Amino acid sequence: MEVGYEDPRFETFLRDERALRRAHGAEVVKRLAIRLTAIRESSNLAELHLLPGRTHPLSGNRAGRFAMDLPNGRRLEFRPTPPVPSKPDGGIDLTKVTSITLIEISDHYT
Repeated sequence: MEVGYEDPRFETFLRDERALRRAHGAEVVKRLAIRLTAIRESSNLAELHLLPGRTHPLSGNRAGRFAMDLPNGRRLEFRPTPPVPSKPDGGIDLTKVTSITLIEISDHYT
């Protein structure tokens, strides 16, 4: 899949292993690298759902976003890059989502 970034500062942050380790710890950095590789090697979002990482849609004020689990209660949040393909029932057609935008690493327990 193609990967974009919502904020250029987030892209810079993800490329700085030292800053990532300082902010989130070595375990998160290791798992994040695995998740990013899985995203890039997947053809579409439906394929990503089949891989480890518990890719799941978010709800509430984060509706329209998806997340992949990271250690220590953190998750990598992203959204399909517009235009978002939809199914006849109005849901997102995950098989046609081939580009995502990374948003943030969140700690959803704080």
